[in-house]
Amino acid sequence: MKTQMIMTRQLGNFEVRQNHKTEMFNANDLITAGNKAGKLKGRNKKILANYFTTDTYKEFEQALIWDGMTTDEIKTTKTGANGGTWVCPLLLVDVAMWISPEFKVQALKWIIDGLVRSRDESGESFKQMNIDLRLNYGKEMQEVIVYKKISNHIATACGVGVGKNKWQDASEEQLKKRDDIHKAISMFAGEKDTLANCVMTVIKKFKPVKKTDLKSIEE
Repeated sequence: MKTQMIMTRQLGNFEVRQNHKTEMFNANDLITAGNKAGKLKGRNKKILANYFTTDTYKEFEQALIWDGMTTDEIKTTKTGANGGTWVCPLLLVDVAMWISPEFKVQALKWIIDGLVRSRDESGESFKQMNIDLRLNYGKEMQEVIVYKKISNHIATACGVGVGKNKWQDASEEQLKKRDDIHKAISMFAGEKDTLANCVMTVIKKFKPVKKTDLKSIEE
C-alpha cells in the first residue's frame, strides 16, 4: 500500500512536487518554473488558468474521461501547505508542452522513470526487513530507537542524510540501493549472532563502517 508522501522533482534549479500516492504533479510549481525559465529566453508569462480555458485542454480532458478517468483523477485543487492545482501525469505532459518543448521533454522523462516504483519497492522491503529482524532478534528490536538507528545507518549508506524527510528527495538510484540493503539484511537475519552484526555486515558492503557505528546500534 502506498503511503502519502509529497516528493520533489528537480527541474533545473526549480522543484516540482509530486504526490507519491496519487502520482499527481503540482501544476503551479511547473508554471512557476516555466515562467522563470521562459523569462530568460524572452517568452511571455504563462497563467495556468488560461491553459484550462483552451480547446486543447477541454478535448484532452474529454479523451481522458472516455478512457475511464474521473475529473478528480485528472485534475484537483487543494488548499493548505500542499495546496494548488494537481494534475495527473498525462495532463502534466500537456501542460508542459503548452509551456515549452523543453518542459515537455522533462515531463515525459518523469512519466517513464522508475522513481515511484522504486519508492514503493523500497518501502515494502523495509517492512519485510523489520519483520525478519524481529523474528530473529526480538529482544533487541523492542525499542523504537533501534528502528531509528538502523534507518539512519541505511540512509547514510545511500547518501540521503538522516533528517525527518530524508527519503523525500531521494533519487531512483538511492531508492534502489535502499531496497538492496533491506533485502540483504533480511537475508542475513539469523545468520549473525547479534542485530548489530547483522545490520553492519550488510552496511559495510555499501560504505565503510567504523567500530562506533556497530556500537551505536548495540547501545
